[in-house]
Amino acid sequence: MTVFLQPLYFLLLLLFIPGVYIRHVRKPGNAYPLTQGLWQGSVFTKRTSLPAVLYWSGSLCFWAGLGLLIASLAGPAKVTSEKQYLEKGMDIALVLDESPSMAAEDFGGVRRFDTARDLIKRFVASRENDAIGLITFGKEAALRVPPTLDYPRLLQTVNDLTLADLGDGTAIGLGLALACNHLRKGGGAKQIIILITDGEQNAGEISPETAALIADALSIAVYTIGIGMKGQVPLEYRDPETGRQYRGTFESGFNEEILTGIAGTTGARYYRASDFESLRRAFDSIGFREKGNTSFRQLVSTSYRHSLFILFGLLLVLTDVVIRKLVLREVLP
Repeated sequence: MTVFLQPLYFLLLLLFIPGVYIRHVRKPGNAYPLTQGLWQGSVFTKRTSLPAVLYWSGSLCFWAGLGLLIASLAGPAKVTSEKQYLEKGMDIALVLDESPSMAAEDFGGVRRFDTARDLIKRFVASRENDAIGLITFGKEAALRVPPTLDYPRLLQTVNDLTLADLGDGTAIGLGLALACNHLRKGGGAKQIIILITDGEQNAGEISPETAALIADALSIAVYTIGIGMKGQVPLEYRDPETGRQYRGTFESGFNEEILTGIAGTTGARYYRASDFESLRRAFDSIGFREKGNTSFRQLVSTSYRHSLFILFGLLLVLTDVVIRKLVLREVLP
């Protein structure tokens, strides 16, 4: 943001009123600034022509340049403000199920996957000083974004996620273990995992119970969210490998005992989310329980810009002199 540190100097602009009058309206001795370019024969006549346009353009440059020189006296400066956090925030890993069952449309006609992504973005927007990463899993698990403070990059990755990109399966334990592996390298004040899934473990070499023990050994709290309704639910999704579109119903359900056990093992909490409001409340509860360190001090830096105003001001005034004396060859003051 550009500010002027001594704005009272702008009062000098009031001098433009008599200045314009003296230079362009009233001339001493009724003199008129005459140029050879305005000469039309045996008598001097004022006419609207290219020389006249150049003359008034030069005058405009003169007054604009003078205005910039006055602005330079007013102390133009660019002021930037930056937060410096006094303590480290948390390291958070979002572990999202992207198996085909997440295409179930039991959230008011909206897919579970899309609802989860929207609330993940809302959760990220509510944090300030926490490094947040993203892991997704299907039959396999993948690190999408390592814990970072670059929230725009994280949110863009969340937007770009595709269902069933990691195969038809649910490797909960593998996703948790991958999150633990990356969180243990972090330097945050605390490490937590938020697991969002709608299925039961049916893929991967690591069981959810083993992954929970790993997290507990690393002092990582794992909050688990079981998403979706139980029973027959509608589903529609496109297989990213074949491009084939699937639509129908399936028997939805997940093992709440396992999700409760994961959370309990790591000293966290399990949430049941069968609709949008319960899922929103789950994220809000986690955000309330896990408040990061947000104390900071404001660093303000000032860089002066008066040299630019002086440079362009002098160039504009010089432009007027060149137009009048060299181009139009003015012969009277």
